[in-house]
Amino acid sequence: MKTQIVMPQLEIPGANTSEIIVLEFEGKQAISELYQFNIEFVSKSLILAKQVINQKAQLIFPKKISGTTPLHGEVVSFTQLDGIDEYYRYKISLMPKVNRLLHTKQNEIFLKKSIPQIIKKILDKNGITQVELDLMMEHQPKAFIFQYNEADWNFISRWMEREGLFYYFSQDKNGEKLVITDSNSTLKNNQDINEIYYQSYTLASEKNPTANLVYNFQLTTKALPQKVTVKSYNHAQSSKPYTSKAIIDPQSSGEVSFWTENVKSNKENQQIANFISESYKCTKEILTGISSGSLIIPGTIIHHQNFKIASLNIPMLIIESTYSGSQKGSFLSIHSGEEHSPEDYFKCEYRAIDKSIAYRTALQESIPRIHGLFPAFIDHEGNDDTVQINSKGMYKFRFAMSDDSPGKGSAWVRKMESYIGDQYAFDMPLRKGDEVVIGFQFGNPDLPIILGAVSNSTHRNIITSNSQNYMGLYTKENNVFIINEQDGKTKGIQFSTTNNNTTMVLGTDNVFNSQLDAGYCLRTDNNVYQSIGKNSVTDIANHHAVSIGGDHMMSVSGTSSNTIYGADYYSCYGARSVSVLGLDFVSRTGAIIDSTSGFQVKLGGGWRYEQDTSTSLKTAPDIMQEAEVSISLTVGASSITITEEGITITAPTIDLVSEAAITLATDATINLASADVNILGNISGGPMMELGATGGEPAGPLKAVAMAQVMADAAMKAAKSSPLYAAGVATWSSAKQGFTATTEAFVDMGSAFKSELKPLQTGIQKVKGGIAIAKQSAIYPTISYGGYFTSLAAKYQLLGQGMSIPKYEAKYDED
Repeated sequence: MKTQIVMPQLEIPGANTSEIIVLEFEGKQAISELYQFNIEFVSKSLILAKQVINQKAQLIFPKKISGTTPLHGEVVSFTQLDGIDEYYRYKISLMPKVNRLLHTKQNEIFLKKSIPQIIKKILDKNGITQVELDLMMEHQPKAFIFQYNEADWNFISRWMEREGLFYYFSQDKNGEKLVITDSNSTLKNNQDINEIYYQSYTLASEKNPTANLVYNFQLTTKALPQKVTVKSYNHAQSSKPYTSKAIIDPQSSGEVSFWTENVKSNKENQQIANFISESYKCTKEILTGISSGSLIIPGTIIHHQNFKIASLNIPMLIIESTYSGSQKGSFLSIHSGEEHSPEDYFKCEYRAIDKSIAYRTALQESIPRIHGLFPAFIDHEGNDDTVQINSKGMYKFRFAMSDDSPGKGSAWVRKMESYIGDQYAFDMPLRKGDEVVIGFQFGNPDLPIILGAVSNSTHRNIITSNSQNYMGLYTKENNVFIINEQDGKTKGIQFSTTNNNTTMVLGTDNVFNSQLDAGYCLRTDNNVYQSIGKNSVTDIANHHAVSIGGDHMMSVSGTSSNTIYGADYYSCYGARSVSVLGLDFVSRTGAIIDSTSGFQVKLGGGWRYEQDTSTSLKTAPDIMQEAEVSISLTVGASSITITEEGITITAPTIDLVSEAAITLATDATINLASADVNILGNISGGPMMELGATGGEPAGPLKAVAMAQVMADAAMKAAKSSPLYAAGVATWSSAKQGFTATTEAFVDMGSAFKSELKPLQTGIQKVKGGIAIAKQSAIYPTISYGGYFTSLAAKYQLLGQGMSIPKYEAKYDED
């Protein structure tokens, strides 16, 4: 007689449970896996697929002591088979309700949410409410996560692996509950089996109604790598990649290396290394046993007892359990059906690890890769057609197919630039609404990069077949940088802006429509400022014309030098002011004429020095000079000093010559101190008497003429050069024309030819009345008028090049 096997009972909607007989079943549960049970059963009632598919069902397991434990699920597969006698035969598959997420594929953006928050949101959206998040670790929000063409459950599962999360299902009368945790410390004892005992296999042990036994166990230990190394790169800390290590088995050898993605800190990188290490450690030593327990739920703790290996008598974490059973043999034995059916059996095989070893799901890195580019639009919460970037120069965007609200389509994302470095770049900011193409680092949906802007029906390119010879930049606000590559008058480079209508063109005056013969052109409606740190050199091969409608100001802190090889014309129709803080030096090889029709004032704060190597001439109706302290005139040994106290005239010889009377009047004393005092004419005043051979007014002019004749004769006899001869002629002519001009002619003789009058210092005494010797000092100091000399010199053809002295006479000037 065969042993009766207690099989679970199946309950499905629309069918009488008492009419259902489970012939055979198998199923598997595991941590971080969706369980699935396949059940073959018979029923006397006809069951249609539409009655049960996607409906709740449960497989009820009897406990060893008393009661039952349900395994809930939804019918995900329904198969009708050949009947057996009066029975209809079927196969169904049960999975937890959360399996619905395998059939839901999304493209969704998550911003600033942690992985537990994202999981809860997706589960709620799919109607999965029996969920418990039993977490111990802190899970930081992620700036940007893109679920791309990925089933919801696959998306959730891979992120749980990355975050160190794992899950299992608990069962009660209300259904299954998804429990998500990140630590063994949150795990609970198995609700049906608190302890399980090892016992060698006997048929009797299977029939023991109170025993939860383990038999035919295996303890498998495998070699593992010694350590794991995880490397990653974060552009926000680009100086060096993150490198983290974690020990797996210090007694082993070998290294596992991972390059991971989307890591934002070294701490996160180290955490991933630790998770990978733990996922290896929990597979090093695994207990496999066959049990008579009714329902051993993975993710729960069962205390193991009575093992000969003492290290196994500990609380152990169930990580996987596989159930199978059959009573098909006994059923077919009393009904017509298949031959060679197996014997009836019920078996539960499970795998367990030491509870103290942290459980982690292996990191599969099953990230869906994007191998192409995505169309998108620059987006932000501001106004349309504006620029909005963050402090790091990053943008937001939204995918062209998405319906995200403004600014919610992405986190801040980098834009690829053609040229960028440490505080230098070629950067063209994009505006809201500009279409761009998005690429992905490693093809990872969570690592987008804006690759560039593209044209579309609303944002057309300015360079087309009609303007293909141009290249450059034309901004929304009409700021332009354009290069014309076509040969001709318009070839060049143009910069322009509508602000103040400013344009600068190189190579021509306009790259679109040239009107001028120009190689450089600058136009603006406002000011132009130049700041040059060092030298500025301008070399103009031809003319230079400057027209200034307003003021012209120039300030030179150093030396100012102008070299003009041609004529220099300067016209000033208003006031002119020149301020020189240092030396003002002007060197000219030609004449200088300064014509002033108005008032002329010269103000000096220091010494003023003038030196001429030739005659200095100044003419005016009136000449006035005023000094606060003194005025001094000095020529050789002769000088005149004017102070508030008086006038002092010092000279070897003093000649006072006047056509009229000479009056010396003072309230004080007039001192004439000299070896010889010669007075020609009548002298009156005080007790003084008239002197001279003849007296009275008529004698004065005649004596002056006589004196002039004598001086002229003496000069002409002593002259060694034509200029001096001309001066003598001028003196005599002046005497004949009148006494008024005689003195001026004397001045010309003395001023221009001092060196040639040295022979006159021996003295000539032909003048009646004992006229004084005609010395140099009588004519040299008086410098005022040279017109007679110049005209006579020209008349006698005595003027030459340079200083108007003939070359054959120039040698006398050098003496």
